[in-house]
Amino acid sequence: MSGQFNQFKQWANRWLPDKSKAQFFLIFVVISVVFWVLTRFSNVYIASVDFDVEFENIPKEITISNAPTEIVASVEASGFQLLLYQIFGKTLKVNLQNAQLEDRSGRINLLIQQAYLSSQLFENSRITLLKASNLFFDLERLEKKTVPVLLVSEISFKTGFNFSQAPIVEPDSIEIMGAGSEIGKIDVIPTGILVKSELNRDFSETLALQFPEGVQESSHQLVIVRAKTAKFTEMTYDIPIQMKKPPKNKRIRLFPPTVKIRGLVPLRLVDSISPTDFEMTVNFNDSKAVQQKTLSVTMARQSPHMRSIRWSPHSVNYLIRQ
Repeated sequence: MSGQFNQFKQWANRWLPDKSKAQFFLIFVVISVVFWVLTRFSNVYIASVDFDVEFENIPKEITISNAPTEIVASVEASGFQLLLYQIFGKTLKVNLQNAQLEDRSGRINLLIQQAYLSSQLFENSRITLLKASNLFFDLERLEKKTVPVLLVSEISFKTGFNFSQAPIVEPDSIEIMGAGSEIGKIDVIPTGILVKSELNRDFSETLALQFPEGVQESSHQLVIVRAKTAKFTEMTYDIPIQMKKPPKNKRIRLFPPTVKIRGLVPLRLVDSISPTDFEMTVNFNDSKAVQQKTLSVTMARQSPHMRSIRWSPHSVNYLIRQ
């Protein structure tokens, strides 16, 4: 070998310029190093490798927490493969289908999954030893709860228009699933914001539900909102005030005896609404009112077709006659 190298050196000294000799020698060194690296890294080694963990097939009736994020294993692989594991990392999927579940905790036997874990490595790589034979985690049983849907909207109407009835949300409630400690805090599920401006017509629109943290599953992801609008006009009615629980052997006279009600009514329903659709009352047993010598007026009944109802006065004076 040394004789061949000397012959190659004599040939290079004879035929190559000095500058080319240096470049040629450098190329020769690089090629030698590459061949050495290829030879060394093609060999099979056993080394300890840290793997990230991803859990799969988690039972639907539980949620897990405080689970390990990595496992350490001895891996038999080529030098190149081990180098790739160290540089780029590797995530192994751990199957929870056969995990042993208790009330508050669970355990996974990694030994029975060793072959499955090895199958996720590069070809001809295998796990020879696991540092921990079991993984432990906390768990919480999932619960179901039915909650109403809350319509979130930003709506402005064209002058004279309004809803003829409240918007209908379908479904108006849904079933959610999650950890009991999480969904117990949830009272409603809001929709995405429904934005309408200068509204003057009926509409039907699909909205996505906005789920707070803690909801694992739900019976619906979307709801449909339907609403009807109508042209409204302002109407005024004079309604007599009725007294609830009047005192015995006494006559009460109210000043004034009527209340003026104003509100918006659909044009097509104006003729179907009358003062008898409303009931305004006062309660003489209201101790606070007795001390102030006035009685508060409340609305006991109203027409379902009137919107933006207001009335005046809100309180009345009274005179007691024996």
